[in-house]
Amino acid sequence: QLRPHATAPIACGFGISTASDVDAVTQHADAAIVGTAFVKAMTAAPDPAQAAHDLYTSLRVKSG
Repeated sequence: QLRPHATAPIACGFGISTASDVDAVTQHADAAIVGTAFVKAMTAAPDPAQAAHDLYTSLRVKSG
């Protein structure tokens, strides 16, 4: 119901932490926001940059 009224891309970012979540959200929105998942992964890791890379890689959804 929002899309006909939107002039900008629609993004959603509540509780998104897995590729399955990203896939589900992007069925209805233009983007998924995954901020907290990155903060948690990076904070808990000995190598935050590697943790961010690994999470990014795990969340990628192939566009179809």
